[in-house]
Amino acid sequence: MTPTAAGRKSDLLSGKRAVVTGGARGIGAAVTRVLLDHGARVTVLGRSAEPQPGGALDFKRSSDLAYVKADVGDPAAVAHAFGSARARFGPINILVNNAGQAASAPFLKTDSTLWRRMMTVNLDGTFHCIQVALPEMLSAGWGRIINMASTAGLTGYAYVAAYCASKHAVVGLTRALALEVATKSVTGIHGDRSPERVCRKHCRENGPHARRSARRIGRAEPAKKIGAARGGGQRCCLALPSGK
Repeated sequence: MTPTAAGRKSDLLSGKRAVVTGGARGIGAAVTRVLLDHGARVTVLGRSAEPQPGGALDFKRSSDLAYVKADVGDPAAVAHAFGSARARFGPINILVNNAGQAASAPFLKTDSTLWRRMMTVNLDGTFHCIQVALPEMLSAGWGRIINMASTAGLTGYAYVAAYCASKHAVVGLTRALALEVATKSVTGIHGDRSPERVCRKHCRENGPHARRSARRIGRAEPAKKIGAARGGGQRCCLALPSGK
């Protein structure tokens, strides 16, 4: 057995190349750290031109970590970003669709702009990234796609109809894709990322409707579902056996 490289916990994912959308902070950064810990080379996609100084990840200290600006709702930007990731590290084996947004409003005050924004980032962005990553996974005969959803993709919550609809769609997309590619050594998984912390942030920004929504989510959601971001990253890695 070859020794594990310095600073790694294992070589479970050695030789694998991952893309993590929205991977510079929060759950995305936790996932990125775990992938790096187990030997993967990771490209993080984010909306900012550069990662924030002093953020959760130090992009200057690791040769296995890169950052590319991309709006996941723009298919041309996604294709360009994946091209940059591929040119730097090689073909993509692992895709973690983590980028997402949440917003709250009563249904009759949910206008088409809010609706479209939830679908563009949460659903369309997931779709665009899979369409770019999947062909090379199928060609290589190995791939893993993890779509970060939410308990809001499994049940409904008041005042977040657009968010719930987008996350239900992500779960449905993942299940359908998983069946389609199951015999080709490509696995699709959805994670039931807790929406509570997301809603808490928006409570501070969006007033009483968001506060009511967060209270209802807190009552409906079992405490065991609400874990630290680091735990989410560890669970993500457990879904990625190295295989072929």
